[in-house]
Amino acid sequence: MGPGPMGPMGAAPLHGHGTPSGVSHAHSLSGSSGLSASAATGTGVSGAGGIASPTVPMAEVNPHHQCRPAYMSLSVGAIPAHKGLLAKAALPFGLAVHPLSEGEGSLGPGGIPVVNFGAAGVIRCKRCRAYINPFSSFVDGGRRWRCNLCAYVNDVPQAYFAPCDAAGQRVDRDSRPELTCGSVEFVATAEYMMRPPQPPVYMFVIDVSYGAVASGVLQTAVDTIRGVSRARAVSAGAWESGVGWGRWLGGWLTGWLGG
Repeated sequence: MGPGPMGPMGAAPLHGHGTPSGVSHAHSLSGSSGLSASAATGTGVSGAGGIASPTVPMAEVNPHHQCRPAYMSLSVGAIPAHKGLLAKAALPFGLAVHPLSEGEGSLGPGGIPVVNFGAAGVIRCKRCRAYINPFSSFVDGGRRWRCNLCAYVNDVPQAYFAPCDAAGQRVDRDSRPELTCGSVEFVATAEYMMRPPQPPVYMFVIDVSYGAVASGVLQTAVDTIRGVSRARAVSAGAWESGVGWGRWLGGWLTGWLGG
């Protein structure tokens, strides 16, 4: 699956990375098979003898199906549609991934739809492990779905089944964020957890040079960390014994002391 003609886009699917709340994140990219640069600009590409070749028709892009650039952003807006042209172009590109972004263009805290598949479990391709997304298609009356990355046809769990209409779309599509939104959060089931969710652990590396000590920067940093740590511990109803101080020497943390 290549990026769509209007960029930058996100990429799909992204393995959700686990969070203490048991939620994983997935973002999707345009399901088009890839477009030439001319499709993005609307101009022809010069061929032999300087004759412009026909432009590739632009694909229709539903912005709601795309991952927001705040979460994933490609460094290019279009990729050649043909392998030969792609190889000759040697087009380098990168992908910036920030799945928990709350910056400009994001949906903000709690704004990403949360999907709980319940008894069906997280719906993923059995071959490539891609998450089901807006560019997946349903066949056999909705009993199976085709992965848009590897084209493998997967069975639809009975708990997730819904019939399709005459156009081949699920009748409940509009009520399924994973089929209509480019960025969703999947609630991770027990099979994704080797152990219960653990509380976060923070490590601070502080400058303890003579200059930091003499200027008071070290003391300010220590006091601030202690204050924030105690405030968090009190609000969470936890003991402060989990806060400690040590010294980093040759790759080892020594002198761990209670806070």
